[in-house]
Amino acid sequence: MILVLVLLVLAGPLLEEPFAELQDLYKAVHQSFLGPEHAIPSREIAERYLRAEWAGLGPAAPGDTLLVTEIRGAPFVRLHLRGYRDRGGSIDSLLAAFLRSGAAPRDSARFRLTWEEVGERIRARGSRFEASAYDSLDARLSRLGYPAVHHSARYAAARRPAYRVVAREEAERLLRLLAGQGRIAE
Repeated sequence: MILVLVLLVLAGPLLEEPFAELQDLYKAVHQSFLGPEHAIPSREIAERYLRAEWAGLGPAAPGDTLLVTEIRGAPFVRLHLRGYRDRGGSIDSLLAAFLRSGAAPRDSARFRLTWEEVGERIRARGSRFEASAYDSLDARLSRLGYPAVHHSARYAAARRPAYRVVAREEAERLLRLLAGQGRIAE
C-alpha cells in the first residue's frame, strides 16, 4: 500500500506542524507552485546530489510518507526519498522525473496569491506565528524576488527532510511504476 499524506497549507496542518518555522511554510508554497528548477543547475550536478543524498538516507522513521501534496491542486509535490526507496523505487526513474519537472510550467501568480493567503490566515487565526514575523519575512523575500530557501535548522533537525520536488504528473507516473495505481489522492 502506498501512503499518501496530504497537507493543505491553507487548511492549517502545516501551520500547526510543531517544528515548522515561517520559512518552512514559505518553502512549501514556493515548491508547490514554482517547482525544482532552481535545484537543477545541470543534469550532472542534479544527479550527483541525488545519488549522494540517496546513499546517505539511512532508515525511514516511523510515519515517513512517500508523497506530500502541500497544497491541493498545486502543480508540484514532494516525493520523499526514503519512502520511495523502501518501496523499490528506481533512482534512475526518479532522476528522470526530477529533470523533466525542472522544465515543467511554473505558476508564479498562484504562488504569490497562496503565499499572501498564508499571511492572511496567520493574521485571522492567531496561529503560533506572528503576523509581524510573516510581514518581515515577506518583505525580505520580496526584495530578493521570492527566491528558493532552505528549511529552517529546527525543522531539518527534527524531520530530516529528504525529497525531490516533482511535477504532479511525474509523481503519478512514478506511483504507477511502484504500485500500478495512477492518481494522487487529494
